[in-house]
Amino acid sequence: MAGFIHSSLSSSGRDPRIKSGEGSRVARARLLAWTPTFAGATVKKMSLVILLCLGVAGTAQAANDDWKIDAMACREMTGPPGEAYRATCRSHDQYDSVLACMKALNEAGAEERMRAAGRDAVDAYMKGFPAMAGCM
Repeated sequence: MAGFIHSSLSSSGRDPRIKSGEGSRVARARLLAWTPTFAGATVKKMSLVILLCLGVAGTAQAANDDWKIDAMACREMTGPPGEAYRATCRSHDQYDSVLACMKALNEAGAEERMRAAGRDAVDAYMKGFPAMAGCM
């Protein structure tokens, strides 16, 4: 049995060459050689990059849904934006009605978000809700 135990190890199984309290530093140093790297980046850095990418993707998805919030808000608005929506929806599709609302609202980027979503997407989304009285 003694043949299996390295001669430099003490009876406690600890390497006597390592001073007390240095074990974790030595273990880290030994593990660093085995830490995978990708073009010089450690796993920790790569994890940060992946998290950043996921965060940006989540933000982009949220920005893609902003037009839906705007479109639904037009149905409930009072004042000039709501009036523009209800006046337009009598003779035009939902896309044109929501665009009229966004123009009357005059909020930065709202009209551009709606145009970016496109006529088909806006019309399909708005069909999922009950039609307003007098609207197409």
